[in-house]
Amino acid sequence: MKKLAVYFIFQLLIICPEILCTSVFIALHNLFIPTDTYTPHNLISSCSPAEYFVIELSNILLGLFLLWKISEILRQCIDYLKILTFLQLLLPLIAPVFLNVIISLQKKPEAVLALSIIYWIICIGSYLLFLRAVRSLAQLHREYLQKKMEIELMKKQINDSVQLSNEYASLRKWNHDI
Repeated sequence: MKKLAVYFIFQLLIICPEILCTSVFIALHNLFIPTDTYTPHNLISSCSPAEYFVIELSNILLGLFLLWKISEILRQCIDYLKILTFLQLLLPLIAPVFLNVIISLQKKPEAVLALSIIYWIICIGSYLLFLRAVRSLAQLHREYLQKKMEIELMKKQINDSVQLSNEYASLRKWNHDI
């Protein structure tokens, strides 16, 4: 249940930037270029591929910014996070957005249907990859904590050894004086 909740939080991090960036783009475009008025209903069909690319790029950047700011999990595990695990966590954020852009730019209904099927396959695959990354992250966290405990134990043993050595030197000095 926790993994599913984390996945839906990640999905929320996808939806919020999309709504925000699209709304901001529509407001700015309608303010500065009032001849071509965009609405959420006609945005995809009316805007140029370059404009749509700007919208989707801002979606991704804002999504990554929110992920960086909100996700406490990544801030806690940055010491031991591997790049492959990080990419597995980000793929569910990025892959559906890119495929959505490709689908929206298609004009043929057959291509849209085929890409929609691929979209759902990629979404399911991304979810499975995300679960694998969460398991890997948990394993890395356990290994990190174990190594951290080993280091603390070694520091304690070294400290105890130094104290014991000092006590032994003190005892030898006392025996010598006696």
